[in-house]
Amino acid sequence: MYLDLWDFKRNPFDSIPAFDNIYIPTSFSRIVARLDQGLNSREQFALVTGNYGVGKTSFINFVNQVFDSGLYKRITITNPRNLTDDFYRVLISGLDANRSSYDSLSDIQQLYALFETYSKQFKQLLIIIDDAHFLQEIAIFERLNSLLNYYHESAPFIYLLLVGLNEFKTVLPRLPFITNKLAFQNEISNYNLKQTHEYISHCLSTAGANYEIFNSAVIKEINRFAEGNPQIINSVCEKCLLKATEKKQRIIDLDFFEQFLKFLIKPKTIRFMEDTSQYNLQRKLLSDKFSHVRNNEPFYIKDILKQLEKIIEQIQTDNEILKKALEQTDAPFDLSTHSTNVSIIAGYMAAKAGMTHQQNRMLMLAALFHDIGMTLIPPQNYLHSKVLSVEEKDKLKMHPVIGSKIIKRLVQGIPDNVRTLLATIVLQEHEREGGIGYPYQLKGDQIHEYARQISICDTFESLIHTRPWRKRVHPTAAIK
Repeated sequence: MYLDLWDFKRNPFDSIPAFDNIYIPTSFSRIVARLDQGLNSREQFALVTGNYGVGKTSFINFVNQVFDSGLYKRITITNPRNLTDDFYRVLISGLDANRSSYDSLSDIQQLYALFETYSKQFKQLLIIIDDAHFLQEIAIFERLNSLLNYYHESAPFIYLLLVGLNEFKTVLPRLPFITNKLAFQNEISNYNLKQTHEYISHCLSTAGANYEIFNSAVIKEINRFAEGNPQIINSVCEKCLLKATEKKQRIIDLDFFEQFLKFLIKPKTIRFMEDTSQYNLQRKLLSDKFSHVRNNEPFYIKDILKQLEKIIEQIQTDNEILKKALEQTDAPFDLSTHSTNVSIIAGYMAAKAGMTHQQNRMLMLAALFHDIGMTLIPPQNYLHSKVLSVEEKDKLKMHPVIGSKIIKRLVQGIPDNVRTLLATIVLQEHEREGGIGYPYQLKGDQIHEYARQISICDTFESLIHTRPWRKRVHPTAAIK
């Protein structure tokens, strides 16, 4: 490890730094000053967005530090996926109250009782939701809006701060009932050259460096290579220090860095970060389309197709994005994540089978939407460990029919022949060779080739990820 070479007391570029090692750009301070103004004037709602890796989590940590004064009661929700049904309970738990005093009350009654208690102790309640782009269901915003209507002594008691990806801003026009309370919104940007210099210097000095390790010319190249993205800057600096340790090079000059860049080219850590970003962007785009479906709104898929081109290009280069799709976690089921994984797996199968670019794109597009009919089935109807009744199973088996109709009715901006083919594949994806599938028990050649391929990828992806009714299995076992 390079700590000894420079006598660092800790890793200067730790991906999860201690609070005193967090670089606070002036933009953070300006946003927090505006938040403070909003709290003092009893505003109700603020939105802060940014791209991947710009420091949104660091910003939230900074907000929590600044407003930890005893004036405000704070709660931060960091994993808002599938939050709708449990939202009130999550808030109650996060408020860290003695719930036994309210056992006889409903969740909403408990929550308002807690508001009443805390309104006597604190000036305001600050609710911070990280990864707010995962909030897609209208119901969750309706609940948030109802909470913002809670007043104490004729003044709003709750201040809502949503922090998420820039794409979240596209959701706002569909939420006029809550956006009319939006006091301000701001975007966290990548670093300029001056901020990159300050950031690297800050990380090194707080780790114990007492001299300049990266000179100004090198920092300029780092900023150019990373395009100012803090997460990529971090990774580049970390990898560069590791390489310098091998060479016993205590000063990183331009000659050394240029040689390092040749070694780096597309480092797996950076490439994986880029692949992960492309993966997440496709997942967010798909999640947005699913929201349109739930709201019975027509939608275009030009952005989905553009993103597919980038993913196909990555598939042809290496298997890093496939690793992301195959990543085994116990995270709760998310339809857009599952569909994105199936699409990527199908894309790799197509590439290995020698399918043309056009064929691969169609296959991956159909895989993205193979379960679109599930968007209109409440998750609580199937995301549980109970055995489904025959009636419940029959309802679930209608989702290919529902999905096919959605494709025909809501998808805009594609040729009719593409729409027809897409609807056919979605309709047939759960059919099986021997006629034991659904909804029409088709057999053999009656089933479209792409539907058969996607069904294999769908089954494989489902097996290697945890579901409420069973644990995940190893990919090797899933193949068998």
